[in-house]
Amino acid sequence: MVKKLFLLLILFFSINATYAQEAKPVKERLENLISYSSISILPDTLKNWIEWVETGESGEEEIPKRNKAWENFLTSYYRHLGTMDSPSMSEATLRGLSQYLTFPFLKGRILDFKSIGKSDISSTDVLSTFGNGSKHLLLIPELGFDKSLFDDFRQLYKSGFTFHEVSFPSGNNTLKYPSRSEYSKAVWLSSIESLILDYLNKLGNKELTVVAIGSGTQLAIKVASKSNKVKGIVSINGRYQSSLIDPLTGKDATAARRKVLSKTAFPTSMVIQVSPSNLSSSYAFSKDLVKNQQYLNQITPDNVNTIFRYSREFAAQDVIDEIRQIDIPILNIVPVHNDQSSKASDLATLRSWQELNSNHPDLPISIVRVWESQDLVFTDQPQLFDYYFSQFINQPRKPISQIPSENKVNVEPASPFASISQTIETTLIRIDYHQPAVNGRKVFGELVPFGQIWRAGANNATTIEVTNDVVLNEKFKLEKGRYSVFLIPKKGTWEVVFNHIADQWGAFNYKKSFDALRFKVTPETTKDMQEYLSYQINRTAIDKVEVSMHWENSRISFTINENFDLPKAPEGFDHSMWTKILDDELGDGVNARLTDGKSLSYFQKTDTLWLRYDLHAYNNRKAFALNLLIDSDNDQSTGNAWFGQNTEFTFDKALTLWMQKSSNGFQGINGIMNPEDFTTGNQNLAYMNNLTYYLSMEDKYYIVGVPIKDLELKSKKIRVIGAVGEFQTWNDDIGDSQSALISIKR
Repeated sequence: MVKKLFLLLILFFSINATYAQEAKPVKERLENLISYSSISILPDTLKNWIEWVETGESGEEEIPKRNKAWENFLTSYYRHLGTMDSPSMSEATLRGLSQYLTFPFLKGRILDFKSIGKSDISSTDVLSTFGNGSKHLLLIPELGFDKSLFDDFRQLYKSGFTFHEVSFPSGNNTLKYPSRSEYSKAVWLSSIESLILDYLNKLGNKELTVVAIGSGTQLAIKVASKSNKVKGIVSINGRYQSSLIDPLTGKDATAARRKVLSKTAFPTSMVIQVSPSNLSSSYAFSKDLVKNQQYLNQITPDNVNTIFRYSREFAAQDVIDEIRQIDIPILNIVPVHNDQSSKASDLATLRSWQELNSNHPDLPISIVRVWESQDLVFTDQPQLFDYYFSQFINQPRKPISQIPSENKVNVEPASPFASISQTIETTLIRIDYHQPAVNGRKVFGELVPFGQIWRAGANNATTIEVTNDVVLNEKFKLEKGRYSVFLIPKKGTWEVVFNHIADQWGAFNYKKSFDALRFKVTPETTKDMQEYLSYQINRTAIDKVEVSMHWENSRISFTINENFDLPKAPEGFDHSMWTKILDDELGDGVNARLTDGKSLSYFQKTDTLWLRYDLHAYNNRKAFALNLLIDSDNDQSTGNAWFGQNTEFTFDKALTLWMQKSSNGFQGINGIMNPEDFTTGNQNLAYMNNLTYYLSMEDKYYIVGVPIKDLELKSKKIRVIGAVGEFQTWNDDIGDSQSALISIKR
């Protein structure tokens, strides 16, 4: 099947064409081409084109001028259509098209063709029926091919189904080529669509499911939008043409704009005689080479331009309105060679459906992949196909979920596949990527240019999957799901990009409008050179990991936590009033993996004493513990001795906050204890739940506010030390051998 609108570039390198030798005047040929292209130009523009083309009609040394003439023509043509800003319409594409068209044009081939086909076709030329089962299926093959593509499918499901099979007319049965006024319209496909609709109307009250292969999906969508007989669509590597995103604006195209964009079908099949062998190279029906060749044998010298014409009509249509209108479930089964090195064309199919899902999540669409398969999944992977197909037939409204593949890599690519995963709490994090090698090259700034979007690996875009909502770098929220990962390396800070369209080949079709998240990171230069690109996921706390990418001598990293709401200080909270009263060394806690205190600060605001516990490191956002040990009469000769590191300190009150995250928020001990209950673990609180607290894991601090009256102080000056830990586990004093004096204003 034709994989891209601009298949011309592929054919350019090995075309086998025959050209009519009569040389029609350049002006006539250009006028005909303009007429078929449905564009309007000024007379002076036509005159310039004629001069460009006629310049150097003789002499091989003038070929560059001829190519330039076509390049100017095509640039104007696609600029008129408003598609010059499309990622697929690059300068290289225009140059290739220009070189490709120059020679046949100058030989008079353009629009000098013999019209084939007949004026009208009946439903018997297009449709046939097989079987007598109670469930009905409408089978639509790849555009331009016949019902034999479904031979294996029919054998699998011959009992219980009635098949209504479409074959696309070819050779002498093909409809005539459209007239000039109709060229940019899909007149063949529209005629076949009408025949199918008439056929369905004669079926009475029977409902059916459409099963379509490749670009036949587009016809299935159009039929389903106009017939209430269709209850669902199973699309196998299904492709559809839509101008969902206007290349000029990056937003949904208007109806009028989509009509213009649909005219990008260049009249190629009238320009050249396509070689069957070259067109065949664009199709891959089965891994079974014998079967695959049987299907490819349908491409003959007599019908090769007919099949190519179907592909042009596919490109000339726009079905996004039909997709938005239909309210039936669609299952799209996408074959990929294997999970590690998917074809770019497979990923383009996945990407188009994922973009549709992202823009219109209300549409009942399920997307699944089947590995180690070409387009005829029911031939190459019948069991996996049946797993999905049977679910859909029995419960079409129930979303179909992907099952993991057990297929292994058969051939190691130049940039081998790698995968790494880690679990934090209940969240699985998985990164799939390919590992390019430095191979003696300068990577960043040359092989990977600065300032350009990069796939963060090789082959497929790197992907990351998180099974719960997470927070990146302590501040950026990311919903659970699977994303493609891109990087934009720069001389200073880099950008990390997470994009909703997970399955992409490289960054060639990357669209910023589908970004889920962007944030900046600062790269570090490493002494050790990393030959193969590598990702690592290293746990730094119970609920926190560091993700890093290392290649050549550059390394970037970011952190991931499970996402849940922390009690944060309100925006108006004044952080300028803190007075630091105690410092604590790094790493002097009992357990190096638990929370490590850094300093203790305070300020008094009216009747509340605020305390700030800064941390060197924390271990677990879901469980924390802090204490303020208070000598309320500022008399160290009385009170109970503290059992932590500062055993010389005595206290008569303990401000206590031992909290743990639960489904109902943070739960635990919140209040003021006397020392006897504190040391014996009775946990009797003189004041319960009277503490206000805020957390910031980004800035690594806890803030606690306590009403001064609840402290029942015996003196205006109190002596304190701090302590931190995890829930009911003490770990580190802030004030290992000293204490601090706080003056309370009353």
